[in-house]
Amino acid sequence: MACSGGDSWRGHCIFTENKSILGVEVSLQFNTNMRILIIDDDIETLTSMNFLFSINGYTVETEPLWQNAFNKIELFKPDIILLDVHLRGEDGRNICRQIKSDPQTMHIYIILFSASPTLQSDIKGCFADDFIGKPFKINVLLEKINYRFSKN
Repeated sequence: MACSGGDSWRGHCIFTENKSILGVEVSLQFNTNMRILIIDDDIETLTSMNFLFSINGYTVETEPLWQNAFNKIELFKPDIILLDVHLRGEDGRNICRQIKSDPQTMHIYIILFSASPTLQSDIKGCFADDFIGKPFKINVLLEKINYRFSKN
């Protein structure tokens, strides 16, 4: 796929633009068809992250119930999953292990997030690709996502 004025990644065009949103300077990445699935039982987090990634041109799905995560992954086919560690009734690290142990989903890049930054040392044990502590800065999260998509 040829990208006029943008970079190409896995057949997607990526365009970058700097904007100020609510007084915060952010680098907006406008992407075509890059998919992010956010799994968290906190509706406020889901809403704000959905907005953040949607205005950056990502296709976003959210899931508040960990029990629906695997069905959502199968139907949505995300490029990246943002997964909270502390979900009601399940540990996000267990979900991550299951995703990474399935040949159909092991390629999906997973970023765990948690209000317990000490859990960062745990990410290798569940095969997560990255970690971000909550509360996180918008720019840091966007940089992690943008870095992932610019690696290839």
